[in-house]
Amino acid sequence: MGTMTVNIDKINQPQNLKQRYSSYQVSENDDLIGDKLQQFIQKQIQAAHSGLIQKEQLEQLAAILRYPSDRQAPSEMY
Repeated sequence: MGTMTVNIDKINQPQNLKQRYSSYQVSENDDLIGDKLQQFIQKQIQAAHSGLIQKEQLEQLAAILRYPSDRQAPSEMY
């Protein structure tokens, strides 16, 4: 197992879904990049911390994903 890093460079967030799915042309005006992208990501993270993820569940997930782990992999198939 290894470590994976994900970088988000751009998010396409269409304002008009009907127009988006009735044309093969993707509007670049709907792209979030740079400062707008960072603001969007921060807003979504704040929303997740405030209500989408319960604190206890977040702590349990952090404990599971903590590196290095002292947990042993299952010896049998799972």
